[in-house]
Amino acid sequence: MHRRDFLAATAAASVLGRQALAQTPKRGGTLTMILQPEPAILNLGINQQTPVAIVATKITQSLLRYDFDLSPMPSLAKAWEVSSDGLTYTFHLYDNVFWHDGEKFTADDVLFNVLDFLPAVHSRARLNYDHVQSVIAPDPATVVFRLKAPFAPFLKAFEINSAPLFPKHLYAGTNYQSNPYNLKPIGTGPFKFAEWQRGDFIRLVRNDKYYIEGRPYLDQIILRMIPDAQSRLIAVQNQQVDVAAWVDIDYVSVPVLAKDPNVTITNKGYEFQSPIAWLEINNRIKPLNDKRVRKAILTALDREFIVRTIFAGQCKVARGADRFGHPRLRSDRAEDRVRPEGRRGAAGRRGAQARRRRRALPY
Repeated sequence: MHRRDFLAATAAASVLGRQALAQTPKRGGTLTMILQPEPAILNLGINQQTPVAIVATKITQSLLRYDFDLSPMPSLAKAWEVSSDGLTYTFHLYDNVFWHDGEKFTADDVLFNVLDFLPAVHSRARLNYDHVQSVIAPDPATVVFRLKAPFAPFLKAFEINSAPLFPKHLYAGTNYQSNPYNLKPIGTGPFKFAEWQRGDFIRLVRNDKYYIEGRPYLDQIILRMIPDAQSRLIAVQNQQVDVAAWVDIDYVSVPVLAKDPNVTITNKGYEFQSPIAWLEINNRIKPLNDKRVRKAILTALDREFIVRTIFAGQCKVARGADRFGHPRLRSDRAEDRVRPEGRRGAAGRRGAQARRRRRALPY
Protein backbone atom coordinates (compact mmCIF):
# COMPACT_ATOMS: atom_id res chain seq x y z
CA MET A 1 0.00 0.00 0.00
CA HIS A 2 1.36 3.39 -0.98
CA ARG A 3 -1.18 5.69 0.67
CA ARG A 4 -2.35 5.53 4.24
CA ASP A 5 -5.05 7.02 6.40
CA PHE A 6 -4.40 8.13 9.91
CA LEU A 7 -7.23 7.56 12.36
CA ALA A 8 -7.26 9.38 15.66
CA ALA A 9 -9.89 8.68 18.29
CA THR A 10 -10.32 9.60 21.90
CA ALA A 11 -6.88 8.86 23.34
CA ALA A 12 -6.20 6.46 20.46
CA ALA A 13 -4.94 6.50 16.90
CA SER A 14 -4.72 4.20 13.88
CA VAL A 15 -3.17 4.22 10.42
CA LEU A 16 -5.00 2.38 7.64
CA GLY A 17 -4.42 2.02 3.90
CA ARG A 18 -6.54 4.53 2.01
CA GLN A 19 -6.63 2.36 -1.10
CA ALA A 20 -8.26 -0.43 0.88
CA LEU A 21 -10.95 1.99 2.02
CA ALA A 22 -11.54 3.89 -1.18
CA GLN A 23 -11.53 1.12 -3.79
CA THR A 24 -13.17 -2.24 -4.31
CA PRO A 25 -11.17 -4.75 -2.24
CA LYS A 26 -8.86 -7.04 -4.20
CA ARG A 27 -7.71 -10.45 -3.08
CA GLY A 28 -4.10 -10.79 -2.02
CA GLY A 29 -1.37 -8.74 -0.41
CA THR A 30 0.24 -8.27 2.99
CA LEU A 31 -0.85 -5.81 5.65
CA THR A 32 1.88 -4.66 8.04
CA MET A 33 0.90 -3.34 11.47
CA ILE A 34 2.71 -1.99 14.50
CA LEU A 35 2.37 -4.05 17.67
CA GLN A 36 3.64 -2.54 20.90
CA PRO A 37 4.34 -3.53 23.52
CA GLU A 38 4.84 -7.18 22.66
CA PRO A 39 2.12 -9.29 24.32
CA ALA A 40 2.93 -12.05 26.79
CA ILE A 41 0.28 -14.44 25.44
CA LEU A 42 -2.33 -14.43 22.68
CA ASN A 43 -5.36 -15.71 24.60
CA LEU A 44 -7.91 -12.91 24.82
CA GLY A 45 -9.92 -14.77 27.43
CA ILE A 46 -7.04 -14.72 29.90
CA ASN A 47 -5.53 -11.36 28.97
CA GLN A 48 -7.57 -8.46 27.57
CA GLN A 49 -4.73 -5.96 27.18
CA THR A 50 -4.67 -4.02 23.93
CA PRO A 51 -1.65 -5.73 22.28
CA VAL A 52 -3.28 -9.12 22.88
CA ALA A 53 -6.57 -7.89 21.43
CA ILE A 54 -4.94 -6.44 18.32
CA VAL A 55 -3.62 -9.88 17.41
CA ALA A 56 -6.26 -12.17 18.86
CA THR A 57 -9.32 -10.45 17.37
CA LYS A 58 -8.16 -11.53 13.92
CA ILE A 59 -7.94 -15.16 15.07
CA THR A 60 -10.67 -15.50 17.69
CA GLN A 61 -14.37 -14.63 17.41
CA SER A 62 -17.46 -14.18 19.55
CA LEU A 63 -21.14 -14.72 18.85
CA LEU A 64 -21.65 -11.10 17.81
CA ARG A 65 -19.80 -8.08 16.50
CA TYR A 66 -20.95 -4.45 16.44
CA ASP A 67 -21.17 -1.56 13.99
CA PHE A 68 -20.07 2.03 14.59
CA ASP A 69 -23.35 2.73 16.40
CA LEU A 70 -22.75 -0.33 18.63
CA SER A 71 -25.69 -2.19 17.15
CA PRO A 72 -25.18 -5.98 17.19
CA MET A 73 -24.21 -7.75 13.97
CA PRO A 74 -23.68 -11.43 13.09
CA SER A 75 -20.37 -13.07 13.86
CA LEU A 76 -20.50 -16.76 14.82
CA ALA A 77 -24.22 -16.31 15.39
CA LYS A 78 -26.06 -15.60 12.14
CA ALA A 79 -29.32 -14.61 13.87
CA TRP A 80 -30.83 -14.19 17.34
CA GLU A 81 -34.12 -13.51 19.07
CA VAL A 82 -35.01 -11.98 22.43
CA SER A 83 -38.26 -12.96 24.15
CA SER A 84 -40.83 -10.28 24.89
CA ASP A 85 -40.15 -10.56 28.64
CA GLY A 86 -36.42 -9.95 28.10
CA LEU A 87 -35.43 -13.23 29.76
CA THR A 88 -34.65 -15.59 26.88
CA TYR A 89 -31.96 -15.01 24.24
CA THR A 90 -31.75 -17.54 21.42
CA PHE A 91 -28.71 -17.58 19.12
CA HIS A 92 -28.60 -19.46 15.82
CA LEU A 93 -25.04 -20.37 14.81
CA TYR A 94 -23.55 -20.67 11.36
CA ASP A 95 -23.37 -24.38 10.58
CA ASN A 96 -20.28 -24.24 8.33
CA VAL A 97 -17.72 -22.97 10.85
CA PHE A 98 -14.54 -24.90 11.60
CA TRP A 99 -11.72 -24.32 14.04
CA HIS A 100 -8.36 -23.68 12.41
CA ASP A 101 -7.26 -27.25 13.19
CA GLY A 102 -10.19 -28.65 11.19
CA GLU A 103 -12.58 -29.53 14.04
CA LYS A 104 -16.16 -28.34 13.64
CA PHE A 105 -17.41 -25.45 15.77
CA THR A 106 -20.70 -26.24 17.53
CA ALA A 107 -22.98 -25.01 20.30
CA ASP A 108 -21.09 -27.30 22.67
CA ASP A 109 -18.07 -25.01 22.31
CA VAL A 110 -20.23 -22.05 23.32
CA LEU A 111 -21.52 -23.88 26.40
CA PHE A 112 -17.99 -24.81 27.46
CA ASN A 113 -16.87 -21.17 27.27
CA VAL A 114 -19.95 -19.74 28.99
CA LEU A 115 -20.13 -22.32 31.78
CA ASP A 116 -16.49 -23.22 32.36
CA PHE A 117 -13.64 -21.45 30.60
CA LEU A 118 -14.59 -17.76 30.64
CA PRO A 119 -15.98 -17.66 34.22
CA ALA A 120 -12.71 -19.24 35.38
CA VAL A 121 -10.35 -16.76 33.68
CA HIS A 122 -12.26 -13.62 32.69
CA SER A 123 -13.64 -11.33 35.41
CA ARG A 124 -15.88 -9.29 33.11
CA ALA A 125 -17.38 -12.39 31.51
CA ARG A 126 -17.94 -13.83 34.97
CA LEU A 127 -19.99 -10.78 35.96
CA ASN A 128 -21.94 -10.79 32.70
CA TYR A 129 -22.80 -14.47 32.94
CA ASP A 130 -23.82 -14.09 36.57
CA HIS A 131 -27.11 -12.78 35.12
CA VAL A 132 -27.67 -16.15 33.40
CA GLN A 133 -29.92 -18.68 35.08
CA SER A 134 -29.32 -21.41 32.50
CA VAL A 135 -27.80 -21.92 29.06
CA ILE A 136 -28.61 -24.92 26.86
CA ALA A 137 -27.92 -26.19 23.36
CA PRO A 138 -31.08 -27.81 21.97
CA ASP A 139 -29.11 -28.71 18.84
CA PRO A 140 -25.52 -28.21 17.56
CA ALA A 141 -26.42 -24.89 15.92
CA THR A 142 -28.55 -23.27 18.64
CA VAL A 143 -27.74 -21.74 22.03
CA VAL A 144 -30.43 -20.52 24.43
CA PHE A 145 -29.69 -18.25 27.40
CA ARG A 146 -32.27 -17.86 30.17
CA LEU A 147 -31.65 -14.88 32.45
CA LYS A 148 -32.50 -14.56 36.13
CA ALA A 149 -34.06 -11.15 35.47
CA PRO A 150 -34.19 -8.77 32.49
CA PHE A 151 -30.74 -7.31 31.81
CA ALA A 152 -30.88 -4.76 29.01
CA PRO A 153 -27.11 -4.67 28.19
CA PHE A 154 -26.93 -8.45 27.71
CA LEU A 155 -26.65 -8.23 23.91
CA LYS A 156 -23.60 -6.00 24.39
CA ALA A 157 -21.92 -8.71 26.49
CA PHE A 158 -20.83 -10.65 23.40
CA GLU A 159 -18.25 -8.24 22.05
CA ILE A 160 -14.96 -9.96 21.37
CA ASN A 161 -13.03 -8.66 24.39
CA SER A 162 -15.77 -9.76 26.79
CA ALA A 163 -16.77 -13.10 25.28
CA PRO A 164 -14.11 -14.62 23.00
CA LEU A 165 -14.69 -18.29 22.21
CA PHE A 166 -12.07 -21.03 22.44
CA PRO A 167 -12.09 -24.68 21.30
CA LYS A 168 -13.42 -27.10 23.90
CA HIS A 169 -11.44 -29.99 22.44
CA LEU A 170 -8.16 -28.16 23.15
CA TYR A 171 -8.96 -26.58 26.53
CA ALA A 172 -11.36 -28.83 28.43
CA GLY A 173 -9.58 -30.66 31.26
CA THR A 174 -6.36 -28.62 30.91
CA ASN A 175 -4.69 -25.95 32.99
CA TYR A 176 -6.17 -22.89 31.28
CA GLN A 177 -3.36 -20.55 32.29
CA SER A 178 -0.54 -22.79 30.99
CA ASN A 179 -2.28 -24.32 27.97
CA PRO A 180 0.23 -24.26 25.07
CA TYR A 181 -2.43 -22.88 22.72
CA ASN A 182 -2.32 -19.60 24.63
CA LEU A 183 0.86 -18.94 22.60
CA LYS A 184 -0.27 -20.47 19.29
CA PRO A 185 -4.03 -19.84 19.28
CA ILE A 186 -6.59 -21.88 17.36
CA GLY A 187 -9.69 -19.89 16.49
CA THR A 188 -12.46 -19.62 13.92
CA GLY A 189 -11.55 -16.18 12.59
CA PRO A 190 -10.46 -14.96 9.15
CA PHE A 191 -6.77 -15.34 9.94
CA LYS A 192 -4.74 -18.22 11.36
CA PHE A 193 -1.69 -17.99 13.59
CA ALA A 194 1.47 -18.81 11.60
CA GLU A 195 4.57 -17.79 13.57
CA TRP A 196 5.87 -15.61 16.38
CA GLN A 197 9.45 -14.36 16.26
CA ARG A 198 9.89 -12.91 19.75
CA GLY A 199 10.90 -9.27 19.74
CA ASP A 200 10.44 -9.04 15.97
CA PHE A 201 7.01 -9.94 14.54
CA ILE A 202 3.89 -12.10 14.63
CA ARG A 203 2.60 -13.42 11.32
CA LEU A 204 -1.00 -14.39 10.55
CA VAL A 205 -2.14 -16.05 7.32
CA ARG A 206 -5.48 -16.24 5.53
CA ASN A 207 -7.96 -18.84 6.73
CA ASP A 208 -8.84 -20.47 3.40
CA LYS A 209 -11.75 -22.31 5.04
CA TYR A 210 -13.36 -19.21 6.53
CA TYR A 211 -17.13 -19.56 6.56
CA ILE A 212 -17.79 -16.23 4.83
CA GLU A 213 -17.22 -16.86 1.14
CA GLY A 214 -14.49 -14.75 -0.46
CA ARG A 215 -13.11 -13.46 2.83
CA PRO A 216 -10.60 -12.45 3.93
CA TYR A 217 -8.99 -10.58 1.07
CA LEU A 218 -5.46 -10.38 2.46
CA ASP A 219 -2.91 -13.18 2.16
CA GLN A 220 -1.31 -12.35 5.50
CA ILE A 221 -0.86 -9.82 8.29
CA ILE A 222 2.54 -8.98 9.76
CA LEU A 223 2.54 -7.36 13.21
CA ARG A 224 5.90 -5.75 13.88
CA MET A 225 7.27 -4.94 17.33
CA ILE A 226 8.84 -1.45 17.26
CA PRO A 227 9.58 -0.40 20.87
CA ASP A 228 10.87 3.12 20.14
CA ALA A 229 8.24 5.81 19.59
CA GLN A 230 10.34 7.79 17.12
CA SER A 231 11.05 4.64 15.12
CA ARG A 232 7.33 3.94 14.93
CA LEU A 233 6.69 7.43 13.60
CA ILE A 234 9.41 7.05 10.99
CA ALA A 235 8.03 3.66 9.97
CA VAL A 236 4.67 5.31 9.25
CA GLN A 237 6.20 8.25 7.41
CA ASN A 238 8.41 5.96 5.30
CA GLN A 239 5.48 3.63 4.52
CA GLN A 240 7.19 0.68 6.20
CA VAL A 241 3.94 -0.08 8.04
CA ASP A 242 0.33 0.21 6.92
CA VAL A 243 -1.43 0.33 10.28
CA ALA A 244 -0.71 1.84 13.69
CA ALA A 245 -3.26 1.78 16.48
CA TRP A 246 -4.07 3.28 19.86
CA VAL A 247 -0.97 5.04 21.22
CA ASP A 248 1.57 3.60 18.78
CA ILE A 249 2.06 7.19 17.63
CA ASP A 250 2.66 9.83 20.33
CA TYR A 251 -0.12 12.41 20.55
CA VAL A 252 2.27 15.25 19.85
CA SER A 253 3.14 13.63 16.51
CA VAL A 254 -0.45 13.51 15.30
CA PRO A 255 -0.48 17.14 14.10
CA VAL A 256 2.74 16.44 12.19
CA LEU A 257 1.21 13.45 10.42
CA ALA A 258 -1.97 15.40 9.74
CA LYS A 259 0.02 17.69 7.44
CA ASP A 260 1.07 14.73 5.32
CA PRO A 261 -1.06 14.71 2.12
CA ASN A 262 -1.26 10.92 2.40
CA VAL A 263 -2.71 11.09 5.89
CA THR A 264 -6.33 11.70 6.90
CA ILE A 265 -7.72 12.21 10.41
CA THR A 266 -10.91 10.41 11.44
CA ASN A 267 -12.38 9.16 14.71
CA LYS A 268 -13.91 5.89 13.49
CA GLY A 269 -13.02 2.56 15.04
CA TYR A 270 -12.89 3.07 18.79
CA GLU A 271 -16.59 3.45 19.60
CA PHE A 272 -16.86 0.39 21.84
CA GLN A 273 -13.75 1.23 23.86
CA SER A 274 -13.85 5.05 23.96
CA PRO A 275 -11.31 5.17 26.82
CA ILE A 276 -11.46 7.80 29.54
CA ALA A 277 -8.51 9.23 31.48
CA TRP A 278 -9.48 10.17 35.01
CA LEU A 279 -8.05 11.08 38.41
CA GLU A 280 -8.78 8.40 40.99
CA ILE A 281 -9.39 9.80 44.47
CA ASN A 282 -9.59 7.87 47.72
CA ASN A 283 -12.81 9.25 49.19
CA ARG A 284 -12.22 7.51 52.53
CA ILE A 285 -9.29 9.63 53.70
CA LYS A 286 -9.14 13.27 54.79
CA PRO A 287 -9.42 15.82 53.27
CA LEU A 288 -10.54 13.94 50.14
CA ASN A 289 -13.60 12.60 51.91
CA ASP A 290 -14.97 16.16 51.81
CA LYS A 291 -16.93 16.75 48.61
CA ARG A 292 -15.97 20.44 48.69
CA VAL A 293 -12.30 19.52 48.41
CA ARG A 294 -12.99 17.23 45.47
CA LYS A 295 -14.93 20.02 43.79
CA ALA A 296 -11.98 22.34 44.39
CA ILE A 297 -9.63 19.85 42.72
CA LEU A 298 -11.94 19.67 39.70
CA THR A 299 -12.05 23.46 39.57
CA ALA A 300 -8.26 23.66 39.70
CA LEU A 301 -7.80 21.26 36.79
CA ASP A 302 -7.58 23.02 33.45
CA ARG A 303 -8.97 20.15 31.42
CA GLU A 304 -9.02 22.11 28.18
CA PHE A 305 -5.29 22.72 28.62
CA ILE A 306 -4.72 18.99 29.19
CA VAL A 307 -6.63 18.15 26.02
CA ARG A 308 -4.88 20.84 24.00
CA THR A 309 -1.29 20.18 25.12
CA ILE A 310 -0.81 16.73 26.62
CA PHE A 311 -3.19 14.97 24.23
CA ALA A 312 -2.53 17.34 21.30
CA GLY A 313 -6.24 17.87 20.78
CA GLN A 314 -6.89 14.17 20.12
CA CYS A 315 -9.62 13.80 22.75
CA LYS A 316 -12.49 15.67 24.40
CA VAL A 317 -13.16 16.86 27.92
CA ALA A 318 -15.21 14.15 29.62
CA ARG A 319 -18.68 15.05 30.86
CA GLY A 320 -18.77 12.21 33.36
CA ALA A 321 -18.21 8.47 33.46
CA ASP A 322 -20.19 7.88 30.25
CA ARG A 323 -18.20 7.16 27.11
CA PHE A 324 -18.72 9.50 24.16
CA GLY A 325 -19.53 6.50 21.98
CA HIS A 326 -22.23 5.21 24.30
CA PRO A 327 -25.54 4.96 22.41
CA ARG A 328 -27.52 6.12 25.46
CA LEU A 329 -25.43 9.25 26.04
CA ARG A 330 -27.68 12.28 25.62
CA SER A 331 -26.36 14.69 23.03
CA ASP A 332 -28.25 17.56 24.65
CA ARG A 333 -26.83 16.98 28.12
CA ALA A 334 -25.33 20.14 29.54
CA GLU A 335 -21.58 20.28 29.92
CA ASP A 336 -20.25 20.26 33.46
CA ARG A 337 -19.52 23.81 34.50
CA VAL A 338 -17.83 25.21 37.60
CA ARG A 339 -18.21 28.93 38.27
CA PRO A 340 -14.93 30.85 38.59
CA GLU A 341 -15.84 31.87 42.13
CA GLY A 342 -16.25 28.19 42.93
CA ARG A 343 -12.49 27.87 43.30
CA ARG A 344 -12.62 29.59 46.66
CA GLY A 345 -16.16 28.69 47.65
CA ALA A 346 -15.94 24.96 46.98
CA ALA A 347 -12.85 24.54 49.11
CA GLY A 348 -14.07 26.93 51.79
CA ARG A 349 -12.05 26.91 54.95
CA ARG A 350 -10.30 23.72 53.84
CA GLY A 351 -8.72 25.45 50.85
CA ALA A 352 -5.55 26.61 52.57
CA GLN A 353 -5.15 23.32 54.42
CA ALA A 354 -5.49 21.33 51.23
CA ARG A 355 -2.85 23.45 49.49
CA ARG A 356 -0.32 22.80 52.24
CA ARG A 357 -0.56 19.01 51.95
CA ARG A 358 1.32 16.87 49.50
CA ARG A 359 0.14 13.33 48.86
CA ALA A 360 1.98 10.58 47.05
CA LEU A 361 0.18 8.63 44.33
CA PRO A 362 0.74 4.92 45.09
CA TYR A 363 1.06 3.47 41.61
